[in-house]
Amino acid sequence: MNWKLQKSPSNSCLPTSFAMACEIDAETFIKTTGLDGNSKVWDDLPPPYCYRGWHLQECLLTAYGFGFATMCISPKVFVGFDSEHLTEVSFDIKKILRHNCFVLLNDSHAVASDGVKIYDPKGFVYDYEDQSWEIICMIFKINNSFSV
Repeated sequence: MNWKLQKSPSNSCLPTSFAMACEIDAETFIKTTGLDGNSKVWDDLPPPYCYRGWHLQECLLTAYGFGFATMCISPKVFVGFDSEHLTEVSFDIKKILRHNCFVLLNDSHAVASDGVKIYDPKGFVYDYEDQSWEIICMIFKINNSFSV
């Protein structure tokens, strides 16, 4: 892959990260979602919290329209009967990540990665390191008939 760092326009780290992972221009990806990230919906909150932003599903469907399928996984998984009876499921997340491109999300930020480097839409590229990512969305090129 020939990755290119793209800085996010205002309030748009999620769609910009998806655009980088799909190797699509961020402005094109964002425009295709039908949103611009500047819709103020909560007057009682300060920026950037007052803006609508994007839902993960909107980015997944937009990526699909461009010919990319996604598989989202959680890096920490538990099974059990109730909250008092849980055990962690262990798997080699690094092995999965080494062989795929993906978008990493936590509650306040999203970045793209090729498994070696992280491409941060704030304008930085750095080595991949484990952080408190809550969702990992792997990106796969596919053939589809869905149009954007």
